Amino acid sequence: MHVDAKKPRMTPPSAGWLVLIGLLCVGSAQAQIVIGDNLQLKMNGSLGAGYSATFGDSGSAHSQNIVGSGAITGSYHNPGFISFAVRPFWDRAKSNNDSGAINRDSGLDSSVSLFGGSNMPLSFSYGKAFGSTNEFGGLAGVGGLETHGTGQSMAVTWSESLPNLPPVYASYSISSAAFSALGTNGDSHNSGRNFNFGSNYKLFGFHLAGTFSHGSANYTYSDLLGFASTGNSASTSYGVSAQHPLPLRGGLNVSLSHSTYGNSGNGGAGGSTSSLSAGSSFMPWSRLSISAQSQYTTNLSAAIRQELLPGSSVAILNSDSASHSLTLSGGASVNIGHGWGANTSVGRVSSSYLGYSSVSTQFSGLVNYQYSHNFFGMLRFGGGLVDMAGKQGNSGVALVGNLGMDRRVGRWNTSADFSYSQDVQTLYGIATTSNYNYGASIRRKFNDTTYWSGSFRAAHSGLTHSAGSSSASESISNSFSWRRYSVSGSYSQSQGTSVITALGVLTPVVGAGLFTNDFMLFNGRSLSVSGATRLFRRINVSGSYAKSHSNIDAQSVSTFTESQIYNAHADYRLRKMTLSGGYSRVSQQATAIKNGPFMLNSFYVSFSRWFNVF
Repeated sequence: MHVDAKKPRMTPPSAGWLVLIGLLCVGSAQAQIVIGDNLQLKMNGSLGAGYSATFGDSGSAHSQNIVGSGAITGSYHNPGFISFAVRPFWDRAKSNNDSGAINRDSGLDSSVSLFGGSNMPLSFSYGKAFGSTNEFGGLAGVGGLETHGTGQSMAVTWSESLPNLPPVYASYSISSAAFSALGTNGDSHNSGRNFNFGSNYKLFGFHLAGTFSHGSANYTYSDLLGFASTGNSASTSYGVSAQHPLPLRGGLNVSLSHSTYGNSGNGGAGGSTSSLSAGSSFMPWSRLSISAQSQYTTNLSAAIRQELLPGSSVAILNSDSASHSLTLSGGASVNIGHGWGANTSVGRVSSSYLGYSSVSTQFSGLVNYQYSHNFFGMLRFGGGLVDMAGKQGNSGVALVGNLGMDRRVGRWNTSADFSYSQDVQTLYGIATTSNYNYGASIRRKFNDTTYWSGSFRAAHSGLTHSAGSSSASESISNSFSWRRYSVSGSYSQSQGTSVITALGVLTPVVGAGLFTNDFMLFNGRSLSVSGATRLFRRINVSGSYAKSHSNIDAQSVSTFTESQIYNAHADYRLRKMTLSGGYSRVSQQATAIKNGPFMLNSFYVSFSRWFNVF
């Protein structure tokens, strides 16, 4: 939200305020009205008046506003034939209450359902937001820049389930947004389209299924990362599968899929990939299961994108259409009894990618155990060995293991877990040197009105073929409540390689540099605390503070973002009346923000009443 300091605004009273006062005086009417013989309507919501003001580095402004939200729902003939809903909201302070954002939202959500009680239902939905508040560049719980802008979305869904015909479903959606970060110049845009179609049918004992999907995404980010960034992508995929039962409680499954993709920006790339897989499983004994699988994949560049990158990501891949892989594997698992279990497997992967060919075989044997005792609680552990062999012979034995425990001691509930793996083979034959996760949580109920809980979680990983591309994240949180008082806090940090999505979110991908040049090195941390209470049974008071800092290295450019947000809110409720007020302050600093941090303060007060119109 950019405000000219030389033009403060003051909205004068108008005839709309007389209408508002009249609505506030309206009491509850009948819960529903019927128009004619078939149309039924219900309308309720809240409506009121408010005053808001902002001041800071962009100047100052103040205004009088109508605030509230509503819901108009109804049906024609009956809800199974045609039903609809329209939910407008204007100058709503929802973002202020939840996340400490300084902007107030207005917009509309709507939906229509046709023939919902039939075998061919059709539905539409549409939403538009004015002045919506979002976050740009967040990753793994670490905050990014506060942005303000507009957005809209539309979706259509349809399905068919007629007797003796294959059921069919289809959906189509469009979304777009335009926004700017507080303190930066220039608008940014993103948009996306998605179409999905599918069907399944049973024929001669086979369960057949087919799917088709097409999606596209694009973005233009004006200097938000310290440099202009733009790109787009489109992908189309379709596939068929068949399943059939086999003797000995077994099953057979076969699937074929094909995908194409295209990108532009920073050089661009495109291609296609196909995959054929088959597998079978048997359970000759209730304690024993046996399975075997095979898969052949062409163009690993595209296959890796599908496996590791989200659908809305725009990343330029290292294209290698001649790459391929063949995977053969089999295994068995047995339930020994008394909490003990074991499984073994063997797999062989041959692949060619970016001029590097490899053939490796993996043998594994794992044992797991689960134990429950009134004193020790629930204890779980598992472990085993993985032996890797390649063209040059045996490459060493790796370890995998996990340990977990849940125990209750008096009013204390505790849990902890740890897992470790090494040399885990992937689709494209790259081995992870180590990957370990661990965490713990503790909860305590002191009495019927006092509770405390805390948790910690960490994850680390590394790759042998790409030095410096490992990732790590840690987070800790605590919360405490006593009677009508509650307080909570959290801290998190993460680092590693990531790619940016068309929605402006950095998505962590371990070893992104192995398959795309369009990646970013990320290092960020965030801290937040919040508290709330209820005074005199009718007054709710809450406050929060959040701080985040991050560094991003991409395209030989280093950028940083830092933000601090303070928020306070209070409301007094008496029957259907609500008096609300609040204050927010944001301070943002980034490479794209010149001349130091940008600060903006906002406060508001509003009075509203809930009502039934009909």
